[in-house]
Amino acid sequence: MIQTQRYVVGDHVYVSRGSLSGPATTAAFEIMGFYHVEDYEPMCRLVSLHNRAERLVPQSELRRPT
Repeated sequence: MIQTQRYVVGDHVYVSRGSLSGPATTAAFEIMGFYHVEDYEPMCRLVSLHNRAERLVPQSELRRPT
């Protein structure tokens, strides 16, 4: 499955509550980079704006701040 990139490095995002990539959080993250996985959607490297913890999340599990 090939998807277009919906975000860019530097965007601030939240991880969806139903994320399968790690613990639930309400913290905001900044996108630091992308990893393109063959036959799968891009993975986004995130860094927490709260505590600078890093996380790798599929693009489909991100949402924009409202």
